Amino acid sequence: MKMDYFWVINLFVLIITLSNYTIIVSCLKKKEEIKNGDIKIITSDLNETVTLSCDDEKSIHIFDASYGNPTLDKLLIKKNSFDAPHTLPVIQMICEGKKNCDIKVNNETFKILSLITDFHKLLIKYTCVSRETLNKETYLHVNNINATCEEPLVKKTYVDINEAEYECNNMKNCVYVIFNYDGYTLCASLSYKNATIQKNSKVIKNL
Repeated sequence: MKMDYFWVINLFVLIITLSNYTIIVSCLKKKEEIKNGDIKIITSDLNETVTLSCDDEKSIHIFDASYGNPTLDKLLIKKNSFDAPHTLPVIQMICEGKKNCDIKVNNETFKILSLITDFHKLLIKYTCVSRETLNKETYLHVNNINATCEEPLVKKTYVDINEAEYECNNMKNCVYVIFNYDGYTLCASLSYKNATIQKNSKVIKNL
């Protein structure tokens, strides 16, 4: 009977220990920024504010992002079919080329008008690059962008970021700008509200 008593106590202690460990691991996972060399992947839950930052004289360069219910497979962001389709250009407009930036994880940030409301988290994959690598005169979209226009409004030969911003802001249904290798495209989406293009946003040229 005495052995059974100690066995029960040990089992209880083990359960409590494992429970605490699970809670600690869960908390760490929620707040942890995964790093692999220069690549960083950060996760933030709905209604949180996520901060991207770079040290020294480096600036943020966004590789990929998805808002909704994405998952992480090693270093690849796997998008759910109902994730906000244009998460990446929105994140680029907020953070690209900056030393640090804050993103509110909610439907307003991503201009969601869809009846689909099952959005739970934001995954962002980014790195920090030397500011010397940023071309201050040319603003081009990275070539591996997944975003496309559902309804292209205007396509023009490249002039500058200010022209694209001005035109988009003066079109009621313009949501964002895609910068191509030879120009820019003003885009609309039935799933998004009006958006203001981030001033001085820098999108790195993919050489």
